[in-house]
Amino acid sequence: NELNKAFKQMKLEDEKQSNSIRSILRQLIINYTNDILDRQYIYNEEIYCLRQLYEGYALLGGNCTIEERVKEVIKLPAKAGQFNPNKQMIDKAIELNQKYGKGLYVCHIPSAEELKKVIEAKKDSRLNNEMHRIYAEVTPHHLFLNEEIRESSERNKMLLRMKPELRKKSDNEFLWKALNEGLIDTIGTDHAPHLIEEKMEKVTFGMPGVETSLALMLNAYNEGRIELPAIQKLMCENPAEIMKIAGRGKLKEGYYADVIVVDTEKEWIAGVDDTLESKCGWTPYENWKLKGKNIMTVVNGEIIYENGKINENVKKGKSVEFFE
Repeated sequence: NELNKAFKQMKLEDEKQSNSIRSILRQLIINYTNDILDRQYIYNEEIYCLRQLYEGYALLGGNCTIEERVKEVIKLPAKAGQFNPNKQMIDKAIELNQKYGKGLYVCHIPSAEELKKVIEAKKDSRLNNEMHRIYAEVTPHHLFLNEEIRESSERNKMLLRMKPELRKKSDNEFLWKALNEGLIDTIGTDHAPHLIEEKMEKVTFGMPGVETSLALMLNAYNEGRIELPAIQKLMCENPAEIMKIAGRGKLKEGYYADVIVVDTEKEWIAGVDDTLESKCGWTPYENWKLKGKNIMTVVNGEIIYENGKINENVKKGKSVEFFE
């Protein structure tokens, strides 16, 4: 077929091929999956997941050739609707990681069903070991929001849309339980700052989350749902270690002075008592009463934010360095 002809024509030997060949193959897989999307109505999030697998963001530094990876990734079920798409992609990612990968980072896990698959794999030494680590990430919106909240108003029906979509309240509870049992490695935001006009005009997936992520977790701390050391590990130490970011993520001699100072007692209303810095100008947690807030941010030893004001005179930042 066309795909095999393209492979033969380009004579791909390994992943050290030129950018031009990689670009050609990237477009080829995008075109191929788009054809499947049109014919079988497979969700955009699954196509995105396929592309991520191909690009190597989900499989960090795989040992397979481009040809092997793509051929594995495009093996899709014959008919859409016969499988749970997210679960199917997690199974495929775990399989590919075992075969070729040097680590699998499963991001934005939305539900008990998907998380159970990842937890099961993490507990299996054949799948999760020094050669093939598996990491689990959840987002604040999958911890704090659910279908019931989304369906509570016409406005929320438009604003609270993202991929993966929100799930049930019972899924919130399972994610929290796993979080406190140490089965989740990181908290990510999936920050997608669409303008509110975009969101209200038509269903647009993605919403802002960076500015409120820490505040929501501090509020959870004040509600007795999580301990401060756990927040530090989930949002600082573990991400730096997993992504192999050198000299960051910890308060340690020799590390860069990246520090966040919080007032755990400060009570405020999101989107009302604070100034939103995101250019999108809105938050899905508007009017939420929260307790706990960041009052100072230090990066590379310089105060860049303090009591609601950004220091615009700060010096240039530093390039992020990585360790092996």
